[in-house]
Amino acid sequence: MSTPIPQLTLELALIRWSVMCKTWGELAAGHAPHLPAFLAGWMCRQIGASMPAELGQFRDSFRVGWREADQQIEIASRNLHE
Repeated sequence: MSTPIPQLTLELALIRWSVMCKTWGELAAGHAPHLPAFLAGWMCRQIGASMPAELGQFRDSFRVGWREADQQIEIASRNLHE
């Protein structure tokens, strides 16, 4: 039986998105992850979907949302096992 994926909140997604906005802004002024694509990546990872092969527009924003959710799931899983 597989371990259930910890539930991540929308509030946490928005916090992580804002952190990424600051990081991207430091790299290139005026740049930030596209919020809908970031949330799409976050939610796809949250529900356990596989990373799509074709992402189209805003793929970097999707991938950063996916990665941020993956990191939060890993943190939550470690906390459950402690």
